[in-house]
Order: sequence, then C-alpha cells, then structure tokens
Amino acid sequence: PGGHSQTIYAALLARDRLIQGMDPYIPNEILPYKYSPFAALPYYLLPTDHAMAWFYFKLVSILALIKTLAFGYREATWRRVLLTFVGIALAWKGFAQTIFYGQLEFIILAMAVGATWLFPFSPLLAGILIGILPWLKIPLGFLVFPFLILLWTDYSRTRNTRPGIAFFGGLGLASVFCGVIFPALAFGLDRTLELTRSWLVLIKTQPPELFEEAINQSIWMAMVRWFGPAVGGSFVMKAIVLALILGAMALLVRRHMRNWSVRENPLVWISPWILLNQIINPLGWVWGGLFVLGVPLALEKPLPRKRWLFVLTLILIAATWLVQQRPFPQMMGFATWEDLFPLASITVFWVAVLALAL
Repeated sequence: PGGHSQTIYAALLARDRLIQGMDPYIPNEILPYKYSPFAALPYYLLPTDHAMAWFYFKLVSILALIKTLAFGYREATWRRVLLTFVGIALAWKGFAQTIFYGQLEFIILAMAVGATWLFPFSPLLAGILIGILPWLKIPLGFLVFPFLILLWTDYSRTRNTRPGIAFFGGLGLASVFCGVIFPALAFGLDRTLELTRSWLVLIKTQPPELFEEAINQSIWMAMVRWFGPAVGGSFVMKAIVLALILGAMALLVRRHMRNWSVRENPLVWISPWILLNQIINPLGWVWGGLFVLGVPLALEKPLPRKRWLFVLTLILIAATWLVQQRPFPQMMGFATWEDLFPLASITVFWVAVLALAL
C-alpha cells in the first residue's frame, strides 16, 4: 500500500480487479473488499495511480466535512458556533481515524445531513440519499427509522400522504439504481448478479475474529469484554441491551426530535441517530467517532434532567475524551490510547455523548 491507507488500497485493488474482469470478493485475503458492487463505482472516478487516488479521496472527505458544517444549521448564532467547535474537539480522533483508514464516514455524514436538510423541501431527494447509504454500508439502513417517525408525525397532523409517498419513492429508486441499474451499466446484468452473490456470501461468512478486533467498539462487543463471553454474549444480556436501545430510541423520539427542526437544525437533528447506529452496529469501528460532531449542539436547548446526572455525564465525557489524548494513557500505564480499546473506552465515550440528546 505504500504511504496510504490499507482500507482504500483494498477498494482501489477491487476497482482494478473489476476493470480486469476479476471477482474482487476474495474471502481469504487479509484485507478483503466487502462492500457492494455499487460502492466500487465511485472509485472509478479516481486516478489509476493509487497515491494520487488516495490524495483525491482525502480531499473529497475534507470537502464533505465542510459541506456538513455549511448545511448543519440555518442560522449561525455564537452559541451554535461554539458548540460546533466543542463537537469538532470531541470528534477529532474520529476524524483522524477516518482519514487514516480511508473510510467513507465523512461522505456518509454529509449525505445524512444533506438528506435531513432536503426533507422539508423534497422528500423524494431525501429518500434517495438515505436509500443510497445502505449500499455503501449495510447497517446505515437504520437511518430510515427517524424519517419514518417524522413522516408519521407529519401525517398525524396534516393527513397528507404525499411526503411519505415521495420519500418511499426515493428509497425505491435508490435501491433499483444502486442495486441493479448502475452496476449493470458498468459490469453488465449477468456479472452484476454474480458480483452481488459473491458479496453476500462474503458478508455471511465473515470470521468471528473480525468482531473481536480491538477497534470494534460496538455495544455488543463491550458486553463481552466487560462480562466475558458466557455472560456478555448470552441471550439475557442481549435482551437487556436491546431494551436499553429501545429506551434510548423512545427518548430520542419523545425529547430530541420534538426539540429540533429538520429545517432549521439538520445536523443536531440527525446526529444522535447516526451515533446510535454506530453504537449498535455489530462492527462499530473506532472511526465512527466522528459522528459525535453534531450531538453537542443539543446543549443549546438543555433538556429537563437532574443536575447531578447531567454533571456526571459531562465528567464521563471529559474523562473518556482525555484518555484518547496524549499523555493521559501513558499516565495511566498504557502505551497508547489504542491499548484502552479492549476496555471498550470508546464505547463509553459514545454512550456518554449520546446521553446529551436524551
């Protein structure tokens, strides 16, 4: 790979194999390509030289971040700007990890915020953007849920079915074009079906060791790390965690969504949902830490809560953020902040930040 990320190297290698008529889905590789055939198409726009492609990928990622901040809220008050800088400070490790590993999270965040911003004006376009996301990374299909709640709330008030029809139409269009039409135009229909089959087989046969990697900070893996495989991986523990997730979703619907407007504040409206998706994703890699960016904006309108609980949340956020910064891990006897991953330190950080919106 040279001086650029191994992850984007795998994507560029997959692109090169596709151009040569080969199957890019090779399960036994150390770093296999495991994204949909559609997800490989944007890499065709990058230069054939891998070093230059890596440079342009980083440039696009930075532009996506700028776009996210530009469309994050309609009116830039001093308080919002200050809380945005707080979010950047909390998320900067996630920024660095996303760039280092060559991941799509900057683009994903920009698309999610863009869909939220577009929703009041064009539910169809919002549905298309949200519908594209699972074709980039399957678990992002979860982001359909907050929009379904929004549609139901709007329908209950107005009895207008047009936004819902348009949104679902957008989801359908995205599925057809991303799943069939665009790949078929690039590879042919028969080869698209073969590639899709190979992709699904690779996804189904991922080795258990992949989920045990330290950079996986999923809440499910945290339970195993804290309580051991027997208890942490048991049905009872999974049921308890699922109940807590449903409780968090209920609070986001009841408190957070009512407190913010998709038209005025799209970044803070969608951010807790993206962060929650990262927490519950069975493969919640550390670079998803950039999704904490917009959650601190929720402090602009503090929710009613016990003062001691709010202070405890801030202390927990500060503590788990500090252990990500030099020299604090060394002061605790660890070589780097990555040595704290097996303790699920990033999981705790994400949950604490999410609590700001609850």
